[in-house]
Amino acid sequence: MGGDSQNSRKRTYRQANSDQVEPGSQLTEVITFGPNDPIPAASSNHETLVIEVLTNNYIVKNVYVNLENSVDIMYYRTFESLKLTRDQLTSVRTPLVGFGGHVVHSEGIITLMVTIGCHPHCHTITVNFAVVKVDSPYNLLIGRPMLNALWAVYSTYHLSFKFLTPAGMAEIGKPARLEIGDEVKEVILDALKSDQAIRIEMNLLVHLKEEMINLLKEHWDVFTWIADEIVGVLPELMLHRLNVDLRARSVKQKKRHFGPERNKAISSEVDKLLLAKMIKEIQYPT
Repeated sequence: MGGDSQNSRKRTYRQANSDQVEPGSQLTEVITFGPNDPIPAASSNHETLVIEVLTNNYIVKNVYVNLENSVDIMYYRTFESLKLTRDQLTSVRTPLVGFGGHVVHSEGIITLMVTIGCHPHCHTITVNFAVVKVDSPYNLLIGRPMLNALWAVYSTYHLSFKFLTPAGMAEIGKPARLEIGDEVKEVILDALKSDQAIRIEMNLLVHLKEEMINLLKEHWDVFTWIADEIVGVLPELMLHRLNVDLRARSVKQKKRHFGPERNKAISSEVDKLLLAKMIKEIQYPT
């Protein structure tokens, strides 16, 4: 994107990326993925990669990275949230195809400086976003143009991409999840309650691990360990509802029978919820 003709798009792309390539910096180090790189669990490495970026002095979350996309997309509600105005848009008549098989006409092109990564391992580049009025759970959609401008190497198996910065290699990926078999350390937040402990991964950087433990101990009172401790949670804060069609006819379920041990466990959990006033008993005629 960047114009209505092929030449104008090429010209815009060259102008946007002319100052992004640091001579020799991308060629002095090989970008690889190896055995030491973390691999998501089998259930999550087929997921999409969603990251956050910094643009127009805002941190934008829910940024979807899609290698199949040949255009970087900004959704109109994000455009408005970033306090951008329509007079900043460059008009373009070339339609976009691929949104559910439909042809979508963009509102125009907006050129922004975008920073990816965390200081000092970050890089700022110029990105041309096509602004579209399409509903989406994401705020931005990053495609091949932005990744190519970063000289990034993407690994679908590792669900991450790497690129070089003046401070060294940067990697952007899905936050690691604690998996079965990972080495963890139990940390007791309150010395008077040894049974109330949390687990922290041992592979974290030493300073990061210490900062996390100190932060958790400082705010230990925000944790709840039993249902009784969350008495008084306002419905405005948290509320669970069943999505039931009020026009549907009520159907009596068949009574279920459980073994003595399971019945005891169920009764214990129900009593806890009743005591915490999270549920209430209702009598229905049978």
